[in-house]
Amino acid sequence: MKNFKKNTIILLIISIIFVYFIVKDNFIETVMLIRSANLLWIILSFILFYIYVLLEAYILKNIIKEYKSDYSIKNLFKLQVMTKFFNGITPFASGGQPLQIYELSKEGIKPTKGTMAIVQSFLIFQFSIIILGIISVILNIVFNLFHLTPLMFWMLVFGFTLNIIAFTLVYTISCNKNANKFINRLINRIINKNKFIKNKEEKASNINKYFTEYYEGFCHLRSNKKMFIKCFLLELLSLVILFVIPQCIFNALSIEHNLNLFVTSIISTYIFIVGSYIPIPGGTGGVEYSFLTFFKGFTTTGALTSGLIVWRFITYYAPVAIGGIVFNLFSKND
Repeated sequence: MKNFKKNTIILLIISIIFVYFIVKDNFIETVMLIRSANLLWIILSFILFYIYVLLEAYILKNIIKEYKSDYSIKNLFKLQVMTKFFNGITPFASGGQPLQIYELSKEGIKPTKGTMAIVQSFLIFQFSIIILGIISVILNIVFNLFHLTPLMFWMLVFGFTLNIIAFTLVYTISCNKNANKFINRLINRIINKNKFIKNKEEKASNINKYFTEYYEGFCHLRSNKKMFIKCFLLELLSLVILFVIPQCIFNALSIEHNLNLFVTSIISTYIFIVGSYIPIPGGTGGVEYSFLTFFKGFTTTGALTSGLIVWRFITYYAPVAIGGIVFNLFSKND
């Protein structure tokens, strides 16, 4: 928890500094636009974000129903809300998955099965992002919607590459028996060479059992193509809902723009891919820069900073704060 508090403080400092440099030349205009925002559009933006979270919960319910069919969507929604807090305050959004496995284990789902479910959820998510990214690139080329600066082009290529590598590695370990055994042997070799680890045989046995159950269970899940397709389509829908929120915010602030939901979704996909590899909680810095860069051709820069602040509040800062509150209210009582 100390690390979480430290990460939160660092995140706040970086965010305040970044926001200062964004608004320092347009402070009055930014404040006036935010103060005069259309509340209905803001509420709609929050609703869309939590529909996205609800769909994430429903996807996870479909994955874990074989292990716990009575796991309520209400509890899974609560889990996804808490996940936003842990993802938001850790680099590369790495804190959410351990929390999910831990919370699932408290509901009677073995850590092996819980890990399998979370990894499968991760694969579906990564696959969806890759597909959306490919579609966005093709559509941008075909319709010539906007041009990328050299810097943003290489940032996008780098982010795209890392997402593909992450998907490929996890998928290979999960579905390739030889790769599974190789990682198993590698971990056991490290344990055997470490003089400070006790009960090496017991730990090696537990690891062998873990990897065996993991591989066999994942093969079973992989064979359920109907469930995979259903979750994949739901993931695409949830991401598209998340990605159209910027346009709602521009409408809320009465910012003149020549965007449509089609273009907004493509730009948001690019922003997500770029921000996914920034080694700062929430991709802070990279996400803001890419937002301003990608959207600047569709509206005025001064007004765009207001949209950025409200967008980050709705899709990042508020979910982190709400997730932290939910975690402190419910997790300690479990």
